[in-house]
Amino acid sequence: MTLRLDSPLSRPLTPSRPTETSVPRAAVANAVVPPAVADTFQQAAAADSQAGVLPLSQRIFAKPMIKFGAESTVSAKVTVGVNVDLSGLVLDLDLQHPDRGDLVVKLSSPSGKSVTVSNREGGGVPNLTGPFDLSQAFAGEDSRGEWTITVENAGSHAEGMLDNWAVAVSGKTQARPVPNGQPVAISELASRFGWKQGEWQTRLLAAADAKTGAPDGKVTVAELDGYLADPDDLAFLTSSAMQVQRDAVKAAGGVKAVSSFEDGWQRDLAARADGDGDGQLGGVELNAYLTTVKAGSASAQTLWMPDQKAAPFASRIADHTGEGDLLSTGGLPDQSLLLTKDYMRISSGSPNRVPNWVSYQLSAADVAERPAGVVRPSDFKTDPELGNLGSFDRDYTGSGFDRGHQKPARDSVNQESMDESMLLSNIAPQTPELNQAAWEMLEQATWELTQATRGKSTIFTGGLFLDPQGKPLPEDQKQWIGKDGKKFVAVPTHFFKAVLVRLPDGTQKAYAYLLPNRKDLPRAETANDQVLLLQQNRVSVDRLEALVGEDLFAALGDSDEARLEAETAPSFDGFDRERFQVASLIWPAPGTTGSEKSLPPIRRED
Repeated sequence: MTLRLDSPLSRPLTPSRPTETSVPRAAVANAVVPPAVADTFQQAAAADSQAGVLPLSQRIFAKPMIKFGAESTVSAKVTVGVNVDLSGLVLDLDLQHPDRGDLVVKLSSPSGKSVTVSNREGGGVPNLTGPFDLSQAFAGEDSRGEWTITVENAGSHAEGMLDNWAVAVSGKTQARPVPNGQPVAISELASRFGWKQGEWQTRLLAAADAKTGAPDGKVTVAELDGYLADPDDLAFLTSSAMQVQRDAVKAAGGVKAVSSFEDGWQRDLAARADGDGDGQLGGVELNAYLTTVKAGSASAQTLWMPDQKAAPFASRIADHTGEGDLLSTGGLPDQSLLLTKDYMRISSGSPNRVPNWVSYQLSAADVAERPAGVVRPSDFKTDPELGNLGSFDRDYTGSGFDRGHQKPARDSVNQESMDESMLLSNIAPQTPELNQAAWEMLEQATWELTQATRGKSTIFTGGLFLDPQGKPLPEDQKQWIGKDGKKFVAVPTHFFKAVLVRLPDGTQKAYAYLLPNRKDLPRAETANDQVLLLQQNRVSVDRLEALVGEDLFAALGDSDEARLEAETAPSFDGFDRERFQVASLIWPAPGTTGSEKSLPPIRRED
């Protein structure tokens, strides 16, 4: 069974522990935990699918650690993303206080219904702990949204602490719709994913629908792609569109008359960016305006839609329509969780707690438009969508393994994307000998090649568990890491990267690597050993798919798929090899090996 956890909204990922607070009676201090899943799809037997509903349960955990004083009230929130009819709800609670008889504890649902969990009961007994079965009290409620626990300390002396709590919801949710190639109603998508009217998701879909000339309240991926490539307005602007406008100004010698731009969005953009209103758009003016757009300024009246953000959004819609989708695979394995983030899709393997794979798009336009000042955070975050099903940073501490990004931090197109890359659902244990050497070289070479070709790369990265013969590794032979020596996170024996590059002329090329995750790998200061290791571990996509058990580029046409995925060593010619030195080492010019060069400095972000 494959569970799909789709998180559609772009929300902050950082505030995991609020400031401790003590406030007067009836005032409330909120401990906001990052929102969790906003929709859940689950594959099931045909009979269940026809019934239209599926059983589902999820536990959302928080550790706010809020102190409260005498005669004060505190509260904390968790966000449940799954939308079930709530036939069951259990509250787990760890509330520290010397006398539970002083405490009034209430739980409120997203609709505002409030249920008293304890009303000064058990006087003289310390602490209040769960679980509390509140299934009957909240039966039939919509589970999705913010659940709030409120603790009132009516005592006049003692202090206490709301240490941790969780809500475990269960019920039935709609089955995943069967894609039929037909447009999907925007209202249906909004209902499933919790998108509200006026949010960017519904506005983007409405704009794509309007571009058809006969809007019907429905949308397809083709309509969405068509709008983003040639918008009727400037409500949304992709990195590719920004590059088109920059190229037009550059081709004109650095200044171009607004009236000479192509009629439509390009001329409208030129008019908006013409800061001094003289009818001439210069490169400095254009850059200043686009910088404002990318900063999210309301005055720009335009929302930046990086290509990397548009791809998983379209992928989510393709789940409904069945259109070609390069970020999804054919044949998802059993016991996998499929998460859709704002900038990537993740197939998370349970109980290994490492990604089966992470897919995302990297475009040369996004790289060129990446704003200045994007900073890699210093810490990693547990994925709120996975909770206890995911890994924790403590599992890696002292393990001897790096926290290896599957989607590299380097490939982040903005700060939001960078923050998302630090989720531990995007991380797997890699040896330093792999992560900091050949793997790093492969990541940088892919990043450089995408720029050099001015193309768009669809990238799958993940871990495998293989024995020396390339067979699935028996469970009892897996290596594990975890806090206090517990077996919590499995260590893959190999890591793979498969890349499909689409060039500006429509040409496509694919390549794949499968590298061993060992501590005896070369870490030389010259490129020779690392290049040799990469050459020895280059495989065809076909071979990799046989090991992964999934069709990685299922959206390719049959003839293209057969040709591209059978090739082991595609060539890439015509790019500036002196500028992109790491890429030139891995894909050398014809007649050279590339290994005679010394290893250039690596722009390390991962």
